[in-house]
Amino acid sequence: MVDRMSLFKKLEIRRDPEFGLCIELCSWDHMDYIEDVLCEHFDIEYDFKIDDPEILRYALFFDKSINESELKDSILSINHHHKSSGQIYVTS
Repeated sequence: MVDRMSLFKKLEIRRDPEFGLCIELCSWDHMDYIEDVLCEHFDIEYDFKIDDPEILRYALFFDKSINESELKDSILSINHHHKSSGQIYVTS
């Protein structure tokens, strides 16, 4: 069962020293939801992900060619939508 409140966790972009821009997520469900929102609503694809329940690490990494400003704007928009509406994005 998905913990709906975990889907609202505030997103932050960080710069991994080895791989570049990434977003750390709190669970597999959170990662699945955010990757769907980025793709379906903002047309942003991640390059690769870490999905490791043994070490509880879930993260999306973005290619060095990604438009950093566009990624930041989409994350701000997602955070704002969650906070202001109390609703998740509808994804397929």
